[in-house]
Formats: sequence, structure tokens, C-alpha cells
Amino acid sequence: MSEPSFSDETLMAYADGELDGATAARVAAAAEYDANLGARIDSFRRSRELVREAIAPAAEAPVPPRLLAAVERAAQSSNTAATVT
Repeated sequence: MSEPSFSDETLMAYADGELDGATAARVAAAAEYDANLGARIDSFRRSRELVREAIAPAAEAPVPPRLLAAVERAAQSSNTAATVT
């Protein structure tokens, strides 16, 4: 029986907790027996944490009033267009 092969996208989704249960279980089982696969998953987890740390200051900053106003205008315009058609 051949070893399962997982794409980087699948492993990233696994590291982010975004896989369905069956696929996540397959990845977890394979990672128990394949140190290289486990290392790839760990690198995706570390990358996620580094990105989270890098964007935290911007994510926690208040939204500028000009941006809020622009979003509100766009939402009103979208709602008006949806009612007219």
C-alpha cells in the first residue's frame, strides 16, 4: 500500500482546522507515521502564527471613520439597487 500524498493546500487547511472530519483524520493518522509530513504541518502552523502576530496591530486598530462612511454608502447604494431591480 502506498503512502498517502497531501497537497500543501490540504495541509494548510488541516493546520487551520478547516478540513472535514474524515480528511482531517486521514491527515492526522498519516502525520503520526511520517515525520516529514508532521514537520510540514508544523511549518504551516508556525506560518499562521507569524502572520497572525504580524497583522494583529492592524486588526486591532479602530476602523477609520472615512472607511466606515464609504462602506455604509456602498451598502446603501447596493440595497437601493437591489430594491429597484
